[in-house]
Order: sequence, then C-alpha cells, then structure tokens
Amino acid sequence: MAQMQPAQRDERVVVAKASGIVTLTTAGLTEGKAVSAGQTLMTIESSGMADDNLRVRYQEAESAYRLAKAEYERKQALATDKIVSESDLQQARSIYERAEAFEKGELPLLN
Repeated sequence: MAQMQPAQRDERVVVAKASGIVTLTTAGLTEGKAVSAGQTLMTIESSGMADDNLRVRYQEAESAYRLAKAEYERKQALATDKIVSESDLQQARSIYERAEAFEKGELPLLN
C-alpha cells in the first residue's frame, strides 16, 4: 500500500509566540490538507494561564520592588554605622533600581 506525502517545499512549520491552549478553528483540519494563505487554522488562549498573565507578572514586579526597596533602605541605615559594607549597599541599590524600573514599566515584564 502506497502513501502520498507532501513535497518538502509544501510543508511549513508553525511556531507560537505565546504558550496557551490551542483550539483548531478549521473544521476537518487534518495532516496533509491544503490550506489557503491567511486562513486562520487555530487560536491560542492563554488568559487563564498565570505564566502569561500580565496582571500576575505586574503584581510580582510590584512585590519585588517593595522588597528590594525595604532591603536597600535597611542597608542604607546599617551602612551609616559601618555595619554593612559599601559593596553590599551598592548591590542592594542595584537590585532596588532594577526592581523600580520593572515596577514603573521602564523594563519589559516579559521574559
């Protein structure tokens, strides 16, 4: 029994830019079926997924900012009395400034 296979040049790789649940939108879509340019084949729904939810990522960035700010302010006070090294203070300031940039939207929330 012979099996027909499409020519290599007729195959296309489809890659999604986001993770989520894939739903086929074309009825009867099967391997080897011809499709038209611009035809919607599937949709990706990611609104229920925490990893791709921007609101969740923003809340994480906001929390990281508050924590970094508190740590930096604590180390500033300790550095005044020479309890914390200048290096530790600079590292805390760097972490705080980066978290502040994320929280203000100056850096993208996406990986």
